[in-house]
Amino acid sequence: MPFELGIDFGTRLHGPPHAAEKKFLILEAKAHDFKIALSDLSGIDVKPHDNEPVGAVYVLRDWYYETVGIDESWPEQKHWAATVWLKFSQFVASLFEVRSQAGLSDAEATKAVEKMPMAEFIDRARDWVEQDRNAAA
Repeated sequence: MPFELGIDFGTRLHGPPHAAEKKFLILEAKAHDFKIALSDLSGIDVKPHDNEPVGAVYVLRDWYYETVGIDESWPEQKHWAATVWLKFSQFVASLFEVRSQAGLSDAEATKAVEKMPMAEFIDRARDWVEQDRNAAA
C-alpha cells in the first residue's frame, strides 16, 4: 500500500489541476496497522474494517457521508449500506449457486468462489449487476 498511496499523493500534489481535489479512503484491517509501513499519515483518517466485508461496506458509507455529503433525508440513501451489503450477498450467493448447479459439492463450490481470480470476480460482478439492473427495469 505505501507505494500506491505515494503515487496517489504525488498525483494530488503535482498532477493535473483536477487531481488536487482527489479524496482518499484508506482502509485497514485493524486500527493503526498502517503505522507498521507508514509513519507519516498525520491528518489522514484511516478507517479500520476488522477484516469483515460488511464492516468495509459500512466504513465506505460513513466515508461517503463525511466526504461527499450523503443526505440521510433522501429515501434512497437512508439504508444505503444495508442495501449494498444485501446486493453483495446476493451476488456472492449467485456465484456459489452456479458452481453448485455445475455439480460441485458445497465445500468445492465455496472453495471455487473463494479462490476465484480477481479478474473473473470482476467480470462476474459486471454481468450480475447488468442482469440485476435489467430485472429491476
